[in-house]
Amino acid sequence: MSTENDLEKEAELNEISAYYESGGGEKMSAETGEGNESGAEETIAVKTPGHENSAPKPVPKAETTASSDKKPEDENGGSERKPKKNRLPYIITAAAAALIIAAGFFAGLLFIPVPQSAVIKKTEMLFKTDDDYLAAVKAGKALRDEITGLNADNDRIESAFNDVVEYEKQLDSLKAEAKSLNDELYNVRSELKQAENDRNEAQSELTGLRGQTITLSPGIYTVGVHIPSGTYLVSGNGSLLTAGSDKTLKTNINLDTETPYRCELVDRDTIKLSTEAEFAPEGGE
Repeated sequence: MSTENDLEKEAELNEISAYYESGGGEKMSAETGEGNESGAEETIAVKTPGHENSAPKPVPKAETTASSDKKPEDENGGSERKPKKNRLPYIITAAAAALIIAAGFFAGLLFIPVPQSAVIKKTEMLFKTDDDYLAAVKAGKALRDEITGLNADNDRIESAFNDVVEYEKQLDSLKAEAKSLNDELYNVRSELKQAENDRNEAQSELTGLRGQTITLSPGIYTVGVHIPSGTYLVSGNGSLLTAGSDKTLKTNINLDTETPYRCELVDRDTIKLSTEAEFAPEGGE
């Protein structure tokens, strides 16, 4: 029995503690009067099963006073403690509202009517910019074409310059060749002049020999150079060949000292002797 009584008492105390923790003490103080200025301990009768006739237990004044200092929070004057609310939904809602307001503000800025003059000015600026761009593109194309033409001209000039350099080299070679030819021509002229002098001397000698007997050694001779033209009686012990200026054979005989051979010679005829022969003018000319 004592164990059951102990359990009942413990349950009673737990109920009292739970009652005061939930704010029941304040409610009771309000019902019994404010302040309890006498300072006496208040008694609360708590009926528990099986203890209806038990005496009320005293409650310390400090607790009741502390409880009475709390301000009523509800319309019934109770001080019931409310659970702490979650603030995250409120924060999300406030942020969404701020975004909606900002979006509306910027949308309003976009749809603010612009003066027609400003639109016209902007349009003119756009057209001018477009015209400037097209003009710049056209100028760039013209510049590229000009550069292409200049490059082509430069290539032609460079090719012509290379040709001039090559021609100058050839000209130097031709100048050297011309100098050599001039030197050779000078020598030929000198030789020709000497030959002319020799011919003049021979003519003088021939003039002096005309009408005289001429003795020629074996060899080749030219009429008008070595012997005057005319008709001769030729005598000797070898062969005699004569040919005209066109290389046509005119005479081909063996000479005899006993019987002279009559031979007619004209200028530029060629005489070939294999032996020494005498040419005596016919009729003693």
